[in-house]
Amino acid sequence: MKAICFLLLFISFIVPAKTVLFVTSEFPLISEETSEQEHTGLGVDIVKLIATRLDLDYKIESYPLKRALSMMEHGEADAIIGPYRSNEREEYLDYAKLPFYIDALTFFTKENENQVWDGSYASIASLHIGLIRGWSYGDEFNAVESKLSVTRLNNAYSCLQMLILERIDLCATHQRQVNALAKHNSSLNKLVPLSPVIAVNHGYIAFAKGENMKAVKERFDEEFALLLQSGEVAKLQAKYDLTVM
Repeated sequence: MKAICFLLLFISFIVPAKTVLFVTSEFPLISEETSEQEHTGLGVDIVKLIATRLDLDYKIESYPLKRALSMMEHGEADAIIGPYRSNEREEYLDYAKLPFYIDALTFFTKENENQVWDGSYASIASLHIGLIRGWSYGDEFNAVESKLSVTRLNNAYSCLQMLILERIDLCATHQRQVNALAKHNSSLNKLVPLSPVIAVNHGYIAFAKGENMKAVKERFDEEFALLLQSGEVAKLQAKYDLTVM
């Protein structure tokens, strides 16, 4: 009887009685909301698979990225799907041990513009750069951002449109985002990435810091490691044609 009581206590500690709220934003192939308000994408599939294995009661809600991060910071959500890692976010996010996708952030420009970017931010000091609100461009970029001419836009589409209209010289995004938007706007196919990349970012599932989500996060890490070993994660990444870890 004591053993049964201990087991029930252990299970209740591992799996919270409340519904775990995962927030996310529109990340092509990572987390997207269909017209039927269903969530799809690599990150969503991983959450659904692990939550099922843990018998976890959960729900997923989509918000603009800045709002989703704010909800995590202020304790209004339990976990978030897809954020990059940064020193600032580590103050309130408990990242999973391992990422589940990789993005190479790149400056895009119009064809034949001959913009000079040699990896030194001094080379683009005279250019007007479009950034996407809520995105992390890496600690190196953050350190020099105040010395650059930047405009933050609400989403990648706005940034790329500003570039097409020549209101900015560069848009900092990644190829996955451009490819997704170009399906609906062929003019974006005329944009080209510049080398070298700004940063290589890893995308994670992250949890709210504190005791409430600590056990769930630890179990997620364990299950994700098992899914990696079994090849399940590679199968899902191949389904969405994303970089395999």
